[in-house]
Amino acid sequence: MFIVTEDVKEYRKKALEYVTEEDIVLEVGCADGVTSYLLSKKAKKVVGIDKSKEAIERALKRWKKENLEFYLMDGFDIRRILRKFGKVFTVILIDISGSRDPSDVLRLAISYEKAFNPRLIIIKNRPLKKFVEKVIYNDFKIKDINELMYYLKREWEKLNIVFKEVELVKEEYKDLWEMVLSYYNDLKYFYEKRDYVKVFELENYIWGLLDALANLKALEIPEKIKRWFKI
Repeated sequence: MFIVTEDVKEYRKKALEYVTEEDIVLEVGCADGVTSYLLSKKAKKVVGIDKSKEAIERALKRWKKENLEFYLMDGFDIRRILRKFGKVFTVILIDISGSRDPSDVLRLAISYEKAFNPRLIIIKNRPLKKFVEKVIYNDFKIKDINELMYYLKREWEKLNIVFKEVELVKEEYKDLWEMVLSYYNDLKYFYEKRDYVKVFELENYIWGLLDALANLKALEIPEKIKRWFKI
């Protein structure tokens, strides 16, 4: 499960609400260690990592508990983290900059999920929170990031089939069709890069154009996939 928060207050509130005494917690981007320390009062063990030497030195000097550890490590070096700790973390917190590009943050969170399979990941990133809220409250009715990832994969697979089986039958719409194909190539690029924010935007834009072409009767669409179009 993923929880996305907007600021420090919400981030700590959600962490303290969901972390239990059985959890082993990793905080990626722990800075001076305040959140890690607060969680160490509740969790079985907390490990804080940060790439700032000065921040880790301050955390080590300020906070001393048997179940609390701090390390100078880059949160993007997941292989190193795995080698050092193994797959022990049940909860992972990610705070690598509250205003960082949401695609980077989402990509990192998914990498941690695949590597550690924690029961919960809590993220602090304002742009990602705004994006998720936009998705949740629009027509897509997506409830959280888990459902968003399912949606992205499903639409990606459907579009791959569409562009193999659908053909343009009205030449007067050739320019529009070529534009759609160009967006599809962009989609493939961003999907491979795991830029899921761009993927979401492109998938929905492509479907809008495909629906427009379908309603203009400019496409030959196999019967088995017609249900995917808003005709």
